Amino acid sequence: MNAEMIFNEFAKYVESDDKYYTWGKHGVIEDALAWFNIPSGKFIGASSSVHADNLEKLHNFMITKATDDQLKVIANICKKHVNVPVVDFTDDAAGQVFVSMPMNEQKCDCVAVIREGIRTALTSTGNEPYFLDKAVHSENIYNVMLEHIHNCKFLVADLTTQNLGVYYEAGYAKALGKPVLLIGICLLFSGVIAVILPKDYAISIAVIFILFIAVICSIWLYKIQKRFS
Repeated sequence: MNAEMIFNEFAKYVESDDKYYTWGKHGVIEDALAWFNIPSGKFIGASSSVHADNLEKLHNFMITKATDDQLKVIANICKKHVNVPVVDFTDDAAGQVFVSMPMNEQKCDCVAVIREGIRTALTSTGNEPYFLDKAVHSENIYNVMLEHIHNCKFLVADLTTQNLGVYYEAGYAKALGKPVLLIGICLLFSGVIAVILPKDYAISIAVIFILFIAVICSIWLYKIQKRFS
């Protein structure tokens, strides 16, 4: 998608609302920044000056870092007059990383390993994981899931096994313009290594390979944190 073109359309859209852009305070620009985890400037002095600075922050993000899904969120605001999604910072998952993964140990015997690996990778990069099945809630779990994905920082989806719930959650996050990190390939390749290599070396090399992928994932998560924080 053409980020510059979408930004120009967005700038015209917000600047055309003189009541908001010239005299108003918090509005569509600031909501967009909040949705992408970008702090907006404080309203000290002329509102139009603060809006211009905030608009420039959004411009830099859209040109250098925004994904196509995130650009689509901005495009829909201009073309379809869709309201910017608003993060509920009172929600438990606000600012956390929503972890979408298999949870049934009868269908996936490595749930504990996957959970601990993701937890370690996220916390080592300064992120806080959110596991839906470990949270205490009394509401309908489907509604809780939608709300928490809506308010999360980004989503990690483990594709070690075929899981419709994981596919759905990852798709919903992408539709919201949330960054989605797909993992699980390391387990597939380590399994292949364990099968094709001699028994004496297979386990050791498979473990080394998993550790190598864990390091790579940690680097990716660190870059994602810098990109969207």
